[in-house]
Amino acid sequence: MTSKSPSSDNTSGGRLQWLTETMSHSFAPRCGPIGIEFRDGLVRVVQVARDRRSHVLASTCLPYDPQAPDRVAAALVRAIDGGGFRGRSCVIGLPFSVVRAEACTVPDGEDELICAEIARNASLRFGFAQPQIDFLRLGPAGSATHDGRVEIAAIVADRVAIEAYVHPLVDRGLLPDAAEPGFVSAARACSRSFRRESDQQKTRVAVDLHEDGATACLLLGDAIAYCRCVDAHGDIASAVRACQLDGGRFVNGEAASEIRLVGNAAYDTGLATRLENACGIPVRLDDQCATLGSAYERIGVHSIGSARAGGAAAWAGAIGLAFRDVDGAAAARSHSEQHGRREAA
Repeated sequence: MTSKSPSSDNTSGGRLQWLTETMSHSFAPRCGPIGIEFRDGLVRVVQVARDRRSHVLASTCLPYDPQAPDRVAAALVRAIDGGGFRGRSCVIGLPFSVVRAEACTVPDGEDELICAEIARNASLRFGFAQPQIDFLRLGPAGSATHDGRVEIAAIVADRVAIEAYVHPLVDRGLLPDAAEPGFVSAARACSRSFRRESDQQKTRVAVDLHEDGATACLLLGDAIAYCRCVDAHGDIASAVRACQLDGGRFVNGEAASEIRLVGNAAYDTGLATRLENACGIPVRLDDQCATLGSAYERIGVHSIGSARAGGAAAWAGAIGLAFRDVDGAAAARSHSEQHGRREAA
């Protein structure tokens, strides 16, 4: 809730309310951005404290129409204003349908040249009439091939669709710092306990599950080393195997130790069994520190009361958004650490 100035209400009650709100915000814990994730017909919202535990300060969840995301904006802002959230800064998580990633090789060069190379065929390859372009460098710095090409994950989003999600929130006073693909925030949530120097050679696969597809990410420490998108859940095993095989050269052949699942479908035991049998490594829903489970203990009471809102894994993307730059932690990034310029498409 936005505090009123004393001059806006000269009654004693108005002055007392303003003083109470001001004092409570002065002694409240510092917080990260409001994470707002649009996923599978639900918009999940989380904010965490900027402290050692990064505990959840506020959360809410609302249904929305993926064909008309602008219609939820007014209700969403009301829920934020009345739900204990602080500030107007936010990070928006984009659904799978409006942003895709594809590993490819391009001529090495400045960021602008690489984006121009991706843009040449983006409309045909990804089907977006007005594509928004970004990329992750997948290999370590200086890893260009002998013919001067580099491996990247091209990130291409539908600009018109992004505006439909972002602009109505801006019009109602929110201040987006970034708009991220779901797999970036999912990777961040799955890397919360892998940020120390000693963790930087540990390799895992994170799978970001949406109703209409999935993105598998090979993680080296807290960095995205490789990724692969698929449009059907039946192809998820092939995406994970691509991370294991094609992505192996970006992690010095280090074998992935586990598969982490994010999204409502993470609780599909049949999917977990198929992945374990096909890929030969265990499937897990959280890390040893129970990063997601601990956050969900505070989130659960704000759920919309439907099983559709999901458990901790379903909230991982929103939690990952809320963790963006909290405690000085870098957001999920490329292996070469060259992606600090634009984290979102």
